[in-house]
Amino acid sequence: MGGLMSYMFGRVDTEPMNNPNLDVPDPKTNLTPRQKNVIRETWSHVKNDLQTNGVDLLIALFKAHPSYQKHFESFADVPLDQLKGHKKVQAHAVTVMNAIDSLIDCLDDNKRLQDLLQKTGEDHRKHSISIEQIEDLAIILVDLLAALFGQNFTPFMRSSWVQVLAVICKEIAKVLESQQTSS
Repeated sequence: MGGLMSYMFGRVDTEPMNNPNLDVPDPKTNLTPRQKNVIRETWSHVKNDLQTNGVDLLIALFKAHPSYQKHFESFADVPLDQLKGHKKVQAHAVTVMNAIDSLIDCLDDNKRLQDLLQKTGEDHRKHSISIEQIEDLAIILVDLLAALFGQNFTPFMRSSWVQVLAVICKEIAKVLESQQTSS
């Protein structure tokens, strides 16, 4: 780890390990400041190339779950090997990544986070996207992060991402379920 991790993550790895405030979980998300910091730091490197990373995320999702591609009329029938250069795929990839970026930006603002998750749930319900599909995307995102960071993707980084994505999925599920019962 050493030099590369210090270079990549700077202060995250140099925080005093005995600072008890870094391990006090947020009552709403149950994420600690230390987890939020590592999420923000890893994401800062991903967002340096949102389009490429977003396209890679979507392609990995469609490889793992081919039927999900059918939800996107503008590229439903485009072969996987042609998706990378497809303008509509690139545009949607940036939209997805910007949405994730917005969620990460408001990890310390529970009201804003809740509002964004509410809107995300409403937007996806309109397109008949299920919570299982959102959860599958979350799994693929963790896999993408692991591939991008390689050996530097520590167990703490993985568990932090799994936890934040579980919070996101749980809140979106509430929206999807509440709208299903009211329909």
